[in-house]
Amino acid sequence: MKRQGSSDPGQAAASSPEAPSDMAQPTFGERMRTARHDTGLTAGAFAEKLGVTETIVRGWEGGDLHPGTDQIDHIVGLLDVSTPWLLEGRDDAFAAGKYGDVILAGAVPPVSAETDRGAFASENKIAVHHEIVDGVPVQTVKLLLDNVSALKDPDVFQKATGMSMRTYHRKNVSDRLTPAQGERTLRFRGVHEKAAEVFGSGEAATDWLLSPVLALDGERPVDLLETDVGARSVEDVLTRMEYGVYT
Repeated sequence: MKRQGSSDPGQAAASSPEAPSDMAQPTFGERMRTARHDTGLTAGAFAEKLGVTETIVRGWEGGDLHPGTDQIDHIVGLLDVSTPWLLEGRDDAFAAGKYGDVILAGAVPPVSAETDRGAFASENKIAVHHEIVDGVPVQTVKLLLDNVSALKDPDVFQKATGMSMRTYHRKNVSDRLTPAQGERTLRFRGVHEKAAEVFGSGEAATDWLLSPVLALDGERPVDLLETDVGARSVEDVLTRMEYGVYT
């Protein structure tokens, strides 16, 4: 049953015992770990379902890393919790007897340019490096296919992942991508996430990535993601647009 709060959070808080002032409030990672344990998932199994490595999951739960916006949606679905509870510990009076009646209010640190921007926006870059070298799970590509319809176009798919659709379909669900394929895939995912934040939706982000952009000398952003230099150019344009600079 999904953890959700009362329809009147203020009233629920008033009727709940006041938490001691010196009580350490659960963090985002601690709430995630608690909910994961409730589902009976190991960190490894949870990581596989999300298309990331166990190292990334451990980083989230330990507070060293933070998932991106699209990953949050998958996490709350897998853990059957509400987004407000997972992110901020609010709108959720835990079940009495198991967690107590206190509404917990541990908060996730605010998203910053350092923690949620760029081609590898959602994770610490060193952790991403090891994920790429160890092999990004094929499931990561499947999640992208499920969420970005444009990837069903073979040409766009190859630009985004560094492999043909035929190569992808020959892979088993337990396989991992080569470092080149993994880096390209995570680069596309990160840029798409950033574009979605700038334009307000994944669909608008996809449209922009597939359209010629004057600030990129008329190139399509997706065509520039084949190289790190091109990806940085795309990110620079998105950052300027984010701050209202369109030229």
